[in-house]
Amino acid sequence: MFKKSIHLLAIVAVLLAMATNAGWAETGSVSEGGDSSVRYVAPYGSDDGPGTLTAPWRTVRKGLKTIQAGDTLYVRGGRYYERIQNPLLHSGNSNSPIHVTAYPGERPVIEGLLWIKAANYWVFDGLNVTWGSSNSNTEHMVKFTNGVGWTFKNAEVWGAHSYADLLVAGTVPAQPANWTLSTNCIHDTYPTNGVNQDHNIYLNTGLTAGQGVIERNIIFNATNGENIKIGSPGVASSGSANVSVRYNTLYNGAQNMLVGNMSHDNQMYRNIFTKTAANYGNVRGYQLNGARNLVRDNIGGVAKSLLLNDTGYLGVADAGGNQFPVNPMFDNTASCSGFRPLNTAAQPYGRYAPTN
Repeated sequence: MFKKSIHLLAIVAVLLAMATNAGWAETGSVSEGGDSSVRYVAPYGSDDGPGTLTAPWRTVRKGLKTIQAGDTLYVRGGRYYERIQNPLLHSGNSNSPIHVTAYPGERPVIEGLLWIKAANYWVFDGLNVTWGSSNSNTEHMVKFTNGVGWTFKNAEVWGAHSYADLLVAGTVPAQPANWTLSTNCIHDTYPTNGVNQDHNIYLNTGLTAGQGVIERNIIFNATNGENIKIGSPGVASSGSANVSVRYNTLYNGAQNMLVGNMSHDNQMYRNIFTKTAANYGNVRGYQLNGARNLVRDNIGGVAKSLLLNDTGYLGVADAGGNQFPVNPMFDNTASCSGFRPLNTAAQPYGRYAPTN
């Protein structure tokens, strides 16, 4: 009998070892599948847990503060009532970026704020953000400050009652750099502040910023501001630099696109601009004395003109190929699922233009 007990204990030990190696046994440092680089957040979780699939963290903030280079944070569907304000982040690198992504087939929404600072080599994919009742009209709803090599994509950002749905800012030399906003739907910043002060996307990156790209987004309904503003908050000697705005669809802004102050080396091409206030162009050069700001190969309509510069300033240069007026004949303009142009002349432009 004693020998049989020893034999059974040996079998149990072997099975436990196999379970541990296969990732069946869950610990605080290893998630399901034995991969400690994968973590999870869910509205029903606990920040005191290990952040695994079966014991996820409760807050996105906890996940952001914890993950490191090469890690992936999956955010489960549901509402997260959080005011995330610049948590201290680990840095990724070009070989091991950090991913924050919606769990496959699910839709997470942060209701509040998402402020991210110094996100070096981070990729945010499918993290949606809307206005929270505790926010104030002076708080940009989503804000990326500085950082190198970050991307924010495949998100819906909507409903700000403040200066912007989304702000990209620079506070140190040469940053932000190599950043991207792509395939998002950013819309409905509501009139809240002074005239022309409530934007969908606002860039205040500084004059030494590195390259940035805004591409293949749908941006609509900034009726007291710009769908995209490239500039600074009224400081004539400041602005934003080195941004490419391409293959976006912009609709119904008091001004669809504004480039101001000393902003320089910004290019706008292959976009659809349509429906802006009667006295404005689809693209405005606002008291602009920065050099090499170019608009080319876009289509526009429902405006005074495609390009309108303030007199007495250098302004945005027309580099050719722009067409005005063109009616894209969108399938609908009520939601992110619309804005597909039915006019064949408009189909090579904007969010849904064919990729080469």
